[in-house]
Order: sequence, then C-alpha cells, then structure tokens
Amino acid sequence: MDYFSNDEEKYINKGNKKKSFFPFVVFLCVLALGAVFYAVKDDMFSESYFGPGMTTEAKIESDTSDVAETTKKKSNKRDDGIIETISKEENLAASEENVGAGEENVEAVEENVEAVNDRQVGAKLTSSSVINKFIETQNQNKDTLAFAGDIYFSKRNINAYDASGINGVLDQKYIDIIDNHDFFVGNLECCLTDAEQAIDKEFTFKISPKYVSILKEMHLDLVTVANNHAMDFGETGFLETLESLKTENIAYVGGGKDQAEATKPYVLELNGRRYAIISATCVVPNTNWFATSDKAGLNSGYYGNAVCNQIKKIKDKVDKVIVYIHWGVEKDTVSNEEQQTLGRKFVDFGADLVVGTHSHRLQEVEYYNDVPIVYGIGNFIFGSTWTDTEVLSVTFDYADGAEWLTKIKLIPGTCGYELTSPLSTEQKQYKFVEENIIPKSPTCVLDDDGFIIKNNTIIE
Repeated sequence: MDYFSNDEEKYINKGNKKKSFFPFVVFLCVLALGAVFYAVKDDMFSESYFGPGMTTEAKIESDTSDVAETTKKKSNKRDDGIIETISKEENLAASEENVGAGEENVEAVEENVEAVNDRQVGAKLTSSSVINKFIETQNQNKDTLAFAGDIYFSKRNINAYDASGINGVLDQKYIDIIDNHDFFVGNLECCLTDAEQAIDKEFTFKISPKYVSILKEMHLDLVTVANNHAMDFGETGFLETLESLKTENIAYVGGGKDQAEATKPYVLELNGRRYAIISATCVVPNTNWFATSDKAGLNSGYYGNAVCNQIKKIKDKVDKVIVYIHWGVEKDTVSNEEQQTLGRKFVDFGADLVVGTHSHRLQEVEYYNDVPIVYGIGNFIFGSTWTDTEVLSVTFDYADGAEWLTKIKLIPGTCGYELTSPLSTEQKQYKFVEENIIPKSPTCVLDDDGFIIKNNTIIE
C-alpha cells in the first residue's frame, strides 16, 4: 500500500513548485515526513498485508481459531478394533480455505494446526477397550448429542437424492444443527440389501446398499438397528445391512451377527466422560428376530428384563446410560401404559435418558425421578403422510464442580415426501413445542431458552 495516494502526491509536488520560494522550509518538512514514514512503515505494511489493524501474530491466531472451528471433530476411522479420530486432512483443507495471505503465513498456520491436532485428537484405543469412539471437543464442560427418529428412504426420497444430492433429502439447516452437536444418532428402519426375498409381512423396507452414502452425508455417527424392519429380508439382508454400514464407518447398535454383539452397548467417550447407548426393540413380527448365540438378530426389549440387565452391567463403567428403544403403537401421539412402565423401569435400573421411536408420531416428554423420558421422536426421513418431525438435542452440562445437568431441547421440523427441514425460525420452533408437546407433558415446562425442564409444581 502506498503511503500517499496519487492525488496527494500530485498535490505535494504541485505545492513544491508553488512554494519554491520557501525551499528551506520545504526541505525541513520533507525530512520530518521521511522520519515519520521510516518509524511507522513496518506496522503500516503489516496492516496492508493482513488487513487493517491485524498484525502477523494476530492473523495467525485468528486463522488458527477459524481452522479449529471448521474442523470436523466427528470424523473417525475404525481398524481392527482401534478407533482414532482423524482431522488433519480436514484441518489443512480448512486452513487452505481460510488462509490466503502468502506462503509464510500458511506455514505458520499449519504449525498451529498441528498443535490443535495434538490437543483434539483422541488417543488410540486397544481392542480390549469397551469404548467405541473417543472425542475431545473445544468445550470440555459440555457434551452434546443429537437424536433423530425413524429413517427410511422411500422411492421419492431416493429420486430427490439422485436429482439434488443430500440437500434434496435433508435441508442444510438441519445438517448445520446436527453439526453443532458432538454426536448424532438415528434409527435406521430399513435394510441396505440387494436381497430379493422378503419375509411374509405387510410392509417391507429396503434400499440398495449403494445408498448407504446418504447416511454418511447426513453425518450420522451411530444408527440403531433394533426395530421391526431391520430383518425384512431375512438374516441375509440384515447381515448385508451391517456390512454396508461398516463400509462407511457408520457404527450400529441393537443388533448383530450373534447375541453377544446384538446386546452390547455402544460406548462413546467425550472429553474423558463415557456414555453407554443401549438399543432394543419391543416390536418384531416374531421372536426369531432376536439374536441367539449362533444366529444374527436384534436385542430384545420385551418386558425390559434384558435391557435392565444391560444397564446394570454397564452402569458402573460409564458416566451416563442412554436407552434408545423401539416401542409403542403406530400412529399413537401419546405413550401407552406399557411404554410408561418400561421407561420408568429403565430409569429405576440406572438409565439417565430414555429415547423412544416406532409410532412415527411425536409423543410426550416425561420427567421421572429427574430423568427425561422422550417417548416418541417420530419419523425423521420416511416419505410418509405424517410430516411432523424433530431432532432431540441433549446437553450434558457440567461447570464449577456442580452435578451434571441433563438439558433437552426439541428442534421441530417437517418431513415431507422428499425433503426434511426444520421450522424456519427459532420462534416457530419454540411455539410448536409449546403448543404440541408441552400440553401433553404435565411433568414438563418450557423455559425461555427452549429447554424442556422439570415442572417442579408437580408432586411425584
């Protein structure tokens, strides 16, 4: 950047000619200006290079902050039971996007990125560990999880995806909401298989295994497979589904190649805190869908006994236990007595959060012994006539040595025949929850920030 503009230079030159009868005075002025210019030139040039008011060190710090914020902390890699979070490539891509100030500055940012990686990347875990995924986040006093309901890609969903990509199926605004969480879970209610022979039942759901990429583009970290459509195409179709998920490094829970795998909780570690996620189904065509020691299948939720034993077994090894359960009656907008009995039983055995699906509709929320039970979070992507949907946002908040606080928020939207989108404003989202969820949730109230909290006026 030139210290003077062209006009200013012309004016000074012109002035020199006009005021030539004061040569000595002009000479002194030029010397003074030269001294000032020499004194400030370093700061001035650094500002012109990096932007007004920003020194080299400040620019590097700013770019490093941008890189850290842009980094996808949820990308991970599985290899023979060893899980490691990888972010170096994405960090470097982000640095190339954010840093355009020259080779010297890029090199400085890359050095800072390596330092960020050293802080963020989780240590490798041995195959003997119960932990399935390890993450460290920027805010280490809060862990955030997002839960979505039933996911099946109808023909119209698939056509929309083929025509427009992921944003033909899932609105970018919902993806952004999901990405504001550390971990994302959904219920995969279809088979990923090329098998042709369906079992004898009214509705059977499947898509080609090549469309497993949609789940990855939705940024799903974990899917539950404990539901009444996971084995629509028999054991062959189910095992092909599990293999398809593995190809995209998408974890699954609630089913497996045998009973040991099907009943094993998924354990996640965030900032040194462990969360066990248990998934089971109370809805199957017949009991041969449940896994045995030598047969693939699902984790049973019937009567709750198996799930309660799983809670009891893992409780002392983790900080929180989450139960994601497939239950209830299709089309029901409120829970039934069986759901309530089971949900409360899970809490009595140590569950810290219960999340339900299956009815395809949004059901109520209950606080039981200070633990939230979200009875039904509806469809998420399904291509059905029931268009109300929601993402359940859960924050496990810890600060200043206080007890953990479990804070839940519902982020409602619409899931049409093709596209799933959140309601357009936070005000509309708040109003929807206030008018459609809270009236049937007597143990709950909605606070000013949209969190569903316990109604302390209710006497248990």
